[in-house]
Amino acid sequence: LNLTVSVGTINGLIFYANIVKLYEPLFSTEPIPFLSQFISWINLDLGIETCFFEGMNACWKTGLQFIFPFYLWFIIGLIILLARYFSKISKLIGNNATPVLATLLLLSYTKLLRTVILILSTSQISCSRNSYIYWHIDAKMVYLTNCHLPLFITAIIVLFNLVIPYTLFLLLFPLLERSNARFRSKMSYLVKFKPFFDAYGGPYNDKFRFWPGILVLVRIILALSVGLSDKVGTAFGCLVAIAVVLIICLSFGKVYTSTIYVLDIWFTLSLLVIAYIIQGNVGNELSSSSRLIIILNISLNFIIFCGIIFYHGYVYSIIGKDGLQKCYAKIISYKKTNKQSQMMEQLLDDSQENIQRDSVSSSECYTELREPLLENSSP
Repeated sequence: LNLTVSVGTINGLIFYANIVKLYEPLFSTEPIPFLSQFISWINLDLGIETCFFEGMNACWKTGLQFIFPFYLWFIIGLIILLARYFSKISKLIGNNATPVLATLLLLSYTKLLRTVILILSTSQISCSRNSYIYWHIDAKMVYLTNCHLPLFITAIIVLFNLVIPYTLFLLLFPLLERSNARFRSKMSYLVKFKPFFDAYGGPYNDKFRFWPGILVLVRIILALSVGLSDKVGTAFGCLVAIAVVLIICLSFGKVYTSTIYVLDIWFTLSLLVIAYIIQGNVGNELSSSSRLIIILNISLNFIIFCGIIFYHGYVYSIIGKDGLQKCYAKIISYKKTNKQSQMMEQLLDDSQENIQRDSVSSSECYTELREPLLENSSP
């Protein structure tokens, strides 16, 4: 079905589900059946309270959040590796392995970011003249002691080896693409990562290929505002301000190469609705009307998600896998020929201007040569 970030139809939905999951701790409400699981599944969570063994404490629950993303990455990486050596596997997965891996990385990015912030968060308790720093998740555990110490080390490793490099990659790779040939020749190893980045930047115009990096940076800002800010109003203020800026950019910036930006605008507006409803009920149980609006909001987005799946299934069934690849190839070739034709037209215009300029200059030269002859011939 090619339901990946390389097409762009689910990018707005992933962003919507990630932000809803980030802001979930700021309001206390009963989980909405199925719809809560829908948001959790997009964030690679089970969506239900689980206890895998007796004595499972906060350290185990937090540490196990790293297992599932790493497991998925291992499976996809193994498939990509096997596809290089076995032609049957290569024909089976086609060219979708890289976009699938890119999609899984984006899905698990917010989950890893939330887990890292939870592990690094602290709570300070003052008693008489002494103050103690405890882990925010478990106020009985002193910070960097017992099982929290290995969790802290793991979080630092994930932060500096996965979260930060992934963010910098999406932000800086478009700048490296636009650099001159001399600079690229010194960093030729980055060419190996170009297919991976093209899976993210494919749906966007050339001027906005940095947009996936901007959305990742937005996730970091909102996650920090939720996890580290003591004032709830600050977190919702950041969400509203960023959502308004994104809507303006999507509406007037021509971010996408097609009309997919309409889906992103809708999902961003849905975030504004949820933020407005929740901010009036922070720390309290949601009223029946507010709960109904949230249910309708998530339900409409779930229906849109089903429509996206149906659309991809319909296109795949009508065109077929080979036909779809040929269609993409034709689109790419059309873009190349269109750029070449524009370059040829520009060259022709420049040549015509040069010819006109030469003819004007030559005529001026002839007139200057004839003027002395006319003066001498006069009586």
